[in-house]
Amino acid sequence: MKIFFGTDLTLDKNNDRMDGEDFVVERLPEWQEKALESSATALDGLQAKAKLPLPLRILYYVCGFAAIILFVSIFRALTEVPLQQAYANAPVLFWIVPVTAAIWGGLALVARQRKQKIEQSDEAKAALQKSEALMKECYETLGVPKNAADMDVLCGQYRVKDGKVVNKPVATYTFINTALKVFVQDGALCFADINQKFAIPKDALSCIRTVNKAISLPTWNKQKHFGEAPYDKYKLSANRYGYSSKPYYALCIRTEPGVDYELYFPCYELPIIQKLTGLSPIE
Repeated sequence: MKIFFGTDLTLDKNNDRMDGEDFVVERLPEWQEKALESSATALDGLQAKAKLPLPLRILYYVCGFAAIILFVSIFRALTEVPLQQAYANAPVLFWIVPVTAAIWGGLALVARQRKQKIEQSDEAKAALQKSEALMKECYETLGVPKNAADMDVLCGQYRVKDGKVVNKPVATYTFINTALKVFVQDGALCFADINQKFAIPKDALSCIRTVNKAISLPTWNKQKHFGEAPYDKYKLSANRYGYSSKPYYALCIRTEPGVDYELYFPCYELPIIQKLTGLSPIE
């Protein structure tokens, strides 16, 4: 058993080859890959320019942390002694809090103005337009239809133990949800990122298996909020670390005797896979 878009660490803990690469049918030419790298470097440079210089970023966090800690300390003291006595005991603290808070707030304002100035600059607009045009050209090179759907697939690391797949969490997340283009083309279910296209023959798709377990994901890739239709019915939840959903699904793939794959995807992508494959989930 192999996991499509997964990395098998069973025999090599340093393995970085993703399962499913045998299904790649199209890759970008080298010149286009270099153009993508150049565009990404330009955008990264603009993001770096939009940030405060490192010393000011350090000062921002130090002042913010100090203001909060000192404010809490003063608040606790005021629950035990009157204001006049608390001030007499530590007058410096009463001056440090507003000073650090003012510096923190001032730097936050400067950072926001700096970011807005960069984002609204002609340089940034030109770089973004160039990047969008380049991505469009890359998808055209790979033969991705304009009406291809955006779909999250679940990527991660795993081991095979006693014939069973054991997922290895990535940081605090069960999987990383990666957005790809998905479509049917020439009798195959195809997935594409900006660099390559995978094609799985439709006659190799055997079923959709339901995995009745909760998973944690780092990002939400959809334009609509997860609490809005059509995603509200899946009852996703969120916290400061990411998102949770249950269940997830495995698209079962059989290409030849003894070689089986499962492609994992979250519950909110089931309608897309059902539409493109004609399959329904089984327990």
